[in-house]
Amino acid sequence: MTFEDGRDFHPWTPGAQVVHPCAADLYTGRVDVEPPDRWRVVWECRGPAKNYRMESVLTRA
Repeated sequence: MTFEDGRDFHPWTPGAQVVHPCAADLYTGRVDVEPPDRWRVVWECRGPAKNYRMESVLTRA
């Protein structure tokens, strides 16, 4: 993923933890690739402004 100006939003490697600081909040996540056609992304966000867990599952149509 990239910001609008082309900078990396966060690097990631399937199966490895991703850490993304966003002001005073901290996002930690993981991207799992489930062959043959599915990705699962989980983010935990903690900080003074946010406190939630987000899970996305992307499946090829």
